[in-house]
Amino acid sequence: MNKAPTIVFEPPTFVDYEQPKGYLVHDPACHALWYYYVVASNNHAEHILNPIVLEGDADQEVNFKQLFTSIALSYGVEPERMLKFWKNVDAQCLRLDVGQLPEKYRFSDVPEIRTQ
Repeated sequence: MNKAPTIVFEPPTFVDYEQPKGYLVHDPACHALWYYYVVASNNHAEHILNPIVLEGDADQEVNFKQLFTSIALSYGVEPERMLKFWKNVDAQCLRLDVGQLPEKYRFSDVPEIRTQ
């Protein structure tokens, strides 16, 4: 009896950037945030160099928010948990002498709760 092949997805980890060699900590939420930073920075830079007009009313911020939540899901962490590691990601950016992600793509604001 043949078994169907199993696919196991393991998101990337960045052990070379973990303390004491770097500023990331051994926590999947920290690695997820670093991965988001890398992918979002590349997408942001590409958009600046080669702006693409999408059909309809697609908003780049919505796409970055979806990227953020998708990466959290792939690492098995809550997106809100990733937010506490921005100081680690920012320190790693300084160490590598790379720019930080624009504030509007960091999603670090406390969510507004409407009661009415």
